[in-house]
Amino acid sequence: WNFREPLHPDGVSDLDGDRVRTWIAVHPHSAGYQAKEVERMVEAYHHGLVFDRADIERLLKANIEVMWDGDRESPSYRGPDAAFHPQPSSPGTLWTALSDFSSRVRELRRFGDDARSRIDRAYFENVTLTRDPGFDRLHVSEDDEIEVFDFPHTQTDSLNAAFIIGMHITPGEDEAILGIRALRSGGLRIEVLEDETGERVFELDHRPHHRGSHGGRGGKWLRTWDGTDAEGEPLRAGTYRIRWTLEGHGSREHPVWIEAE
Repeated sequence: WNFREPLHPDGVSDLDGDRVRTWIAVHPHSAGYQAKEVERMVEAYHHGLVFDRADIERLLKANIEVMWDGDRESPSYRGPDAAFHPQPSSPGTLWTALSDFSSRVRELRRFGDDARSRIDRAYFENVTLTRDPGFDRLHVSEDDEIEVFDFPHTQTDSLNAAFIIGMHITPGEDEAILGIRALRSGGLRIEVLEDETGERVFELDHRPHHRGSHGGRGGKWLRTWDGTDAEGEPLRAGTYRIRWTLEGHGSREHPVWIEAE
C-alpha cells in the first residue's frame, strides 16, 4: 500500500510535469508507521468497513512470506517493499495486529519488560489467545451491514499506485485527474472498460516509452479525462473502470462513475 497519494486536485503540483506534492510509496523510514497502519486496517476489518478477507490475507503474506527471515528463535524482518529494496537496512517488524488471524504471527510475538509491553502481553494472553485464529469479524454480526470497498484487485508488482481524483464525472462539466506510478520502464497504456463485463470501450491514451522509477516521486504519469469517448462523445451514464497496463508487467484498475448530463 501507499503511505500517501493525492486525493484532491491541490495534491497535484504540476499536471503537465507529472508531479504531485507527496511521495507515493510505503513509508520509507519507519517500521512503526507500517505497523500502526496495519492496526487501523485490522480495526476497520473487524468493524465491517473497507477491507475484506483477501486484503488481510495479502497483509499476512507480505509480513510472513516477504518480510520475515524464517528464524523462529530470533526473528527479524525486512521492509514490505523488499522485492525492490532488498538492502538489509530496509525497515520491517512483525505486524502484531494480525495475531487475530494467524497462529504463525502469534508464535512470533515477542514482549519486552517495560510497562507498555507488559500491558500488551497481558492483553495477548488473556484476550487474543482465548480465541482461535480465524477471519471472523469481532465487532459485527451476520445481520450487520458490511461496507467493504469493492476495488478491482490486480496482479502486478510494477504499478504501485493507480488513483483518480474526481471519480464521479459529468461529461461536459467535470474533468478527473488520472494518475499512475510505475516502478519499471516500458510502454504504458490507459483503457476505459465496462465495469460489469470488463470489455474494452476504447483506448484513452498510450505512452510508448514511459520511464519508471523506484524513487518516491518518479515514475508517474498524470492526465485529465472528461468522460468522453475517442470521438469526443459523452459516455452513457454508468460505472466504468480505468485500466493502466505496463506492457509485459501487468495492469492496475480503478473504478470511475459517469453521471448523466
